[in-house]
Amino acid sequence: MAPVPSWPPHSSRVVYFRDPFGTYYAAEVWHTAEWHDELREPPPLAVADVRLLLTVRDARLPSDLPPWVAIASSDPDTPEAASAVARAWPRSPHFRPPGDQPEEYVVAGFQALCPPHPACEAGPHARESLIAFLRDRPGLLGAIAEEGRDGFDRRLRIHWQTAGAFASAILRERLRDAGAHRALAVGDAVDRAEIAGEVGEYADLGQERELLRVRLDPVGCFLHAVDFDRAVDDGEVWIARYTQALDAFAMRLRAEAQDVLREIAAAVSGLDVLVRLNHEGRPLAVDAAQRLMVAAAEVQALVSDSQPDGLVPGRAPLCLSEARLTSAAVLAALEVQRRRTQHGRSAADHSA
Repeated sequence: MAPVPSWPPHSSRVVYFRDPFGTYYAAEVWHTAEWHDELREPPPLAVADVRLLLTVRDARLPSDLPPWVAIASSDPDTPEAASAVARAWPRSPHFRPPGDQPEEYVVAGFQALCPPHPACEAGPHARESLIAFLRDRPGLLGAIAEEGRDGFDRRLRIHWQTAGAFASAILRERLRDAGAHRALAVGDAVDRAEIAGEVGEYADLGQERELLRVRLDPVGCFLHAVDFDRAVDDGEVWIARYTQALDAFAMRLRAEAQDVLREIAAAVSGLDVLVRLNHEGRPLAVDAAQRLMVAAAEVQALVSDSQPDGLVPGRAPLCLSEARLTSAAVLAALEVQRRRTQHGRSAADHSA
């Protein structure tokens, strides 16, 4: 006997809708006569935003359906189905608020193909020209080019928050075509180099970063090549300074983390005692004990020589203050529980 195929996790049929604000969204369509718990998982964002169940008569569905599941009893192209999907869309985990319209993305993307020539007017064939540029490219740009018109318009908002961000992606692709890999690497490094500019020690470094980001706008390579090349040089110098600042900040954090570990040692060593005493009587500081264990592990990681991910110069990790706060709560709870235990023993001795 041939093996029974597993129940498919996703439908191959997707229908597209557009909300009153012009945002495209998609529904994954299922024809179903019975419920499957797998349907509680939302469809992948690349596939759809909500799920539309087209049920047969007497289909038995749970009463606690996810709010992004729409129910209809007929074809997805009917007003009944469209209304059900429209109610589910704002409740989708993939919901997107109003933003730039697809037409704005197309115009911005097409015009990003123009420099160093003057801004070109987006005529009736702008979309076709843009998709022709995107087709066969790696990554998201090539992937969206394979979508139909509605799918293309939907994914623009998914992957790029604004039309300007999409235009920048097109310009970056043109830089890659031109072999400007150094400029791309510098621009990426400056973008990733987050810094707490509100801290006085790093204010100048933060202000310089914001100016560099403007100067490293990819369009500058085509319109002001000499200035853009200078910006790339300045960007490399800034990255070296940033790296030095980050290393020095990480060293200070390691020293502070070692101090914190010494401060919380008594509370950490007393966790097992607190757990035991909590089992014997009314529990105290249960949440604080759990948080202390997590914070202590994170502080311990700061002591290692490897630089932790997400470190921002001027911004101390929350685990340092969390460890101090929760250790104080654990020590206070330990003291109360020990007094209760001692009082209970004294009362027992007195009654004896």
